[in-house]
Parts: sequence; structure tokens; C-alpha cells
Amino acid sequence: MKPLPLKRGSRMLHRSRSNTTHDTHYLFGTSAIAMESGRGCYQVHDVLLHSASFSPVQGLAIGGGVQVASLVSSLASREREPLLFARASFSGKLGGGAHLGGFALAARTSVSPSARERSTFPVSLGLGGAQLTLGNDRAHATISIGGAMDDRGMKDRPLFGLAGLVHLTDHFCLITEHWQLPFGPDGYRVHGYGVRFTHRAMALDAAFAVNRELAAGLLAGVSGTRAGLQAPALGEISGPRWWPANEAGATHGRATGPLAMMPPARRLFPTEG
Repeated sequence: MKPLPLKRGSRMLHRSRSNTTHDTHYLFGTSAIAMESGRGCYQVHDVLLHSASFSPVQGLAIGGGVQVASLVSSLASREREPLLFARASFSGKLGGGAHLGGFALAARTSVSPSARERSTFPVSLGLGGAQLTLGNDRAHATISIGGAMDDRGMKDRPLFGLAGLVHLTDHFCLITEHWQLPFGPDGYRVHGYGVRFTHRAMALDAAFAVNRELAAGLLAGVSGTRAGLQAPALGEISGPRWWPANEAGATHGRATGPLAMMPPARRLFPTEG
């Protein structure tokens, strides 16, 4: 008797069979290339930051994340809130290699009540903007323009981002990403550079971020960084990532994602008090 063919499990049926899902996002944020309907990704950054994103329908992706250290601290102290964020994005293809989309992100930083009055960074913040991506999943560039608000009100300066991704081989690509965020007296600039190795259901990024505060100690920071861990999840893994250390020797993780999603967590979302 001829043996019956074995059916693949749900995990095999729903995993990515191409690089498309990995290639829709950069180091911090996403492009306007839509994630395939029914696809999702789970990301672990610097061990502590966990986030997930899912596309229920073509052109729409929703997700969020939590920083584990702030969650444990909030449960132990019963005073501060954990670092949390939620994100939604939408996009569609215009034709001729052009994609138009937008995103909105809301986050709450982990600051104890006693430290909020002297904190230089907002407790709550929101980011939003429009995106234009030119290219395809093999090579593309994205311009993001938008605004921001925090618990002090709307910011009077724009949010601006520029990012690009290019494949050198089917499974190896270079990524660069640059953001100007309207926080602080002079704004906050962060520049990211990295490489990504992808293979079906997983992606591994090795990257570093630098801004004006880190520029002087960049080389020492890169050599002193630590890596995050990987964890299985919704079908895709993106991590770990390496980030430079600051003057005190602390490493920086990424808060997301597809900002996957946010600028470096330890810099933009500090735990104070």
C-alpha cells in the first residue's frame, strides 16, 4: 500500500517562504511595502525588549511591545508603569515601484512618580507620519515625514526619516536608517547601520546606532556591546541586535520597530528614579 503523504503542520504552512516579510522593515521602522496578509513577526532586542506585529489584511499591520526590565520593576515597586508601546501602519502600492503608507505609534516610558517632575523626557509620547517607498523587496528607500506629541503637547518641529535596504545576495542585505525626532531642545538624531541575514522563518541583524552623544566613543562602544537572545513566535524572528555602549558602559536596545519599530530604547525611553 502506498503511504499517505504527511500534512505539514500549521507552523510550516504559515511560515514565510521568501524574504518579503523581513524586507518590509529596517532597523528601527518599517517601509511602506505592505506585509503579506496573515504574516507576522516576533522580535527580541537586547534580551529585554519584546515586540510583535501582525497583518490581518493586506496593507494593514498592528503590533506592540514591552520592555521586560521595566515590567518587572513596575510589578516589584508598584509605583512606576512599564515601558509599553503600540503601533499601527497602513500602506499600498501605487505602481511603478512606488508604495505609499503611514504609521502611528503611542508609547509610555517607565518613570517613577517621584522622578516625573525632574524628568527631561516625556512620560507619554506619540509619533505619526506619511511614508513613501521607492523600489521593491530587493532594494528600496523610504522617506518618512510626520509629527510628534508628548504629555507637554504637540511638537512644533517635524519628524523626518530616511532609510534604505539593498540585497547583495538572496539572504544577505545592507541596511541604513536615519531619524530626526522633535524631542529635546535641539531634537534627537539617531543613525543606524547594519547587515541582515535572512532565511525563511528567521532573520539575524548585526547593527549599531550612533548619535551626537555617542559619536566620540563609537569604536569603544561597539567593541563593548552585548547581544540579545532569539525566541520563536508568530512565524518570524528578527534579532539579536548589537548596539553601542554609552559613556557609563550601558548598552542600548531597540524599542521597534517593524519601530521591529522604535529608536534605541535605553536612550529614548530611559528608566528614571
